[in-house]
Amino acid sequence: MYKIFPTPRTLASFAMAALIGVSSSPSSVAGTVYAFAQQKVYNMLIQSGTTSNLTGNPFTVTTNTSATLAGYGGTSSNTPTMDAAQSFLGNVAAPPENYSATAPYGVPNNTVLTQYTPTAAGLQNAVQSGIPAGGLSASDIYVRSDVLTRIPPQMNGPVDPRWLFEAGFTNGAPDAPNANVSVDSVAEGIGNLPPGTIGSSTSGWTVSGSFVLSASDTVALSFNLIDRLVAFSDLNFQVAEASTLFRLDIKDLTTQESVFVSMPTYSRQLVAPLSNSATRNDNTAGLTNTINGIAFVTPSSIPAGVYTFSITGTTNINVTVVPEPSSYLMTALGIAMLGGLRMRRRLRNELATNA
Repeated sequence: MYKIFPTPRTLASFAMAALIGVSSSPSSVAGTVYAFAQQKVYNMLIQSGTTSNLTGNPFTVTTNTSATLAGYGGTSSNTPTMDAAQSFLGNVAAPPENYSATAPYGVPNNTVLTQYTPTAAGLQNAVQSGIPAGGLSASDIYVRSDVLTRIPPQMNGPVDPRWLFEAGFTNGAPDAPNANVSVDSVAEGIGNLPPGTIGSSTSGWTVSGSFVLSASDTVALSFNLIDRLVAFSDLNFQVAEASTLFRLDIKDLTTQESVFVSMPTYSRQLVAPLSNSATRNDNTAGLTNTINGIAFVTPSSIPAGVYTFSITGTTNINVTVVPEPSSYLMTALGIAMLGGLRMRRRLRNELATNA
C-alpha cells in the first residue's frame, strides 16, 4: 500500500525548513519604545452666568498613581491624597517626587511635571514626525506616573470654596499669578523589552463637591490647559501610546441625574504602532472654557437647586512589545504539525478498520 500521508519525520523536516527560512531572513535589531503624557489644568473656576446666583461649598481634591511592569521592582500604586506619591517600576533610579521643569512653549509663570527621559519639545498645536532616538537609552526600562495639586496648598479635609468659586483667589499662594485650582499629572515609560511585554502607567485626579444655585442659570467651568504627548517606536512590533483625558460632570443632588446629555470632555491620544514617532502639543495661554470647540458649560439654564460636580483628569501611557512574526509562524507550524499527526493517525485507523 502506498503511503498517502507524510510521516512525522517528513512533517518535522517541513517545519524545520520553514523555520530556517524565517531565521535566515534579516533579523531585527534591538529597538526602543517610549511614551510620555503630561497634562496640566489650571485656573479652574466654576461660575454661573450671573455670578451672584451661585454659592460654592467646600470641596475635595484627590489624586492617585499606578504602574504595571512585570518582573521589575518599585512602587506600583499610591492611594488618593492631594499629592499622591510617584509610582515607579524599572531598572534605573526613580526621578525625584514631583519632578518639574519650566513649562514649554513660552507659557509664562508656569512649571509642569516633566519628562525623566527628555526628547525634543516639538511644535505647538502640531504633529512632528521623526523624533531622533539619540537620547533614548536602549538599556533603561521603566514606567512611572506622578500627580501634583499645585493649588490650593496641600491640606487635609475640605478645601475653602473660594479656591474654586472666586475668580483670582490666591490667599498668598506661591503660584499666585495662576490662581484657583491647578492640578498637574504625568505618565511615562521606556523599554527595550522582550516580546510579549506590556508596561503601563496612569495618573489621575478628581475635584469634587457641591454648589447652590439660587436662580435658574447656566454654569460653566473655565480653565487653562497645557498638555504634551510623545510616542516613539523604532521597530514595527513595538507600540507606544500616550493619552490624556479631562472632563466635567454636574448632577442634580436630588435626582442624581446629570445636567449634560453628553459630558463635556477634552481628550488627546497619540500612538506609534509602526517605525514612526510623533509629538503632540496643545496649550492655551489665556483663560478659556472652550478647547477645540468643546465648551465646559451647561447646554442651557438649569433650575435653582443644589448640585454636585466632579472634574476629573487622567494621563496614561502604554509601551508594548508584541511577538515578532517568526514567533507566530513557529506557533502555527507547531499546531499544524500536531494536527497533521492526529489526522494521519485517525485516517490510518479508519483504513485498518475497513480493511
